[in-house]
Amino acid sequence: VHPGSLNSKVSLDFVKEQIKNNKQPWTAEFNTIKNSSFALRKPHAFLTINSKNDKQASEMQNDAIAAYSQALLWYFSDDTVYANRAIAILNAWSSFDGFTSGTDQDKLQAGWVGAVFAPAAEIMRSYNLWSLPEIRQFQMMLKKSFYPHLLIASSWNGNVDLTQIDALISIAVFNEDENAFNLSLIH
Repeated sequence: VHPGSLNSKVSLDFVKEQIKNNKQPWTAEFNTIKNSSFALRKPHAFLTINSKNDKQASEMQNDAIAAYSQALLWYFSDDTVYANRAIAILNAWSSFDGFTSGTDQDKLQAGWVGAVFAPAAEIMRSYNLWSLPEIRQFQMMLKKSFYPHLLIASSWNGNVDLTQIDALISIAVFNEDENAFNLSLIH
């Protein structure tokens, strides 16, 4: 069911109604996101990320947070400026080739970022100006670049495993990948 994983249509519609009726704390949180730097952020995509490079890793994480923030802002306000910004970020990252540190830090980065990019994409899937070829390209990128770091559990520590599972579930829902979803449940 789309949207799924982190947000359902029922929960998104509930929050949208609360904001429309100026209810708290929903309206205050909406305004916090609207007034944050994430609401204005443009893509800073890389072809690869060395997860041990704090600048690269932070740029990717912040783009994922911005895409999700803007997706929520669009959904709650119907302002297409936010939709177009969210899609610009998702499309910019569609050419991402992967993580290059060769350590479990890649698994952690894939978990942190995948668990945010996928819910953003889930929301934006319903926006009629995000084309099916663009959606498919983003899905393929997630499969090619994130799955290798999410499908094999980290032996680093349990928190990494949890981020891997979170991201794998979210990506599997967005990709409509039942096998990856089921694997995440036994991970």
